[in-house]
Amino acid sequence: MKDEKLTQALARIIRVLNNEYGKVVHTFIKKGVKNTTIIIKLEKNISSIRTVKIKVSSDGSKIRVYTGATSLDLRLKRLLRTELLKGD
Repeated sequence: MKDEKLTQALARIIRVLNNEYGKVVHTFIKKGVKNTTIIIKLEKNISSIRTVKIKVSSDGSKIRVYTGATSLDLRLKRLLRTELLKGD
């Protein structure tokens, strides 16, 4: 998986979160051997979602999203998958 695709997908996710769930305060990206972990911290908001954790495998085949809200998990996962597969 290319870093530029992941960066573009992350920018789109941050745009969605800023519009609907409050301002993104901090973004942390940790690259490992098998997967990449992305942690996004949000300001306090009405839906009480403060942290979004995303794990993407090195080849992009497995994507896990943890927010605490199932509907947001599925939505971000679908958005990330379409962004990563867009250039293929």
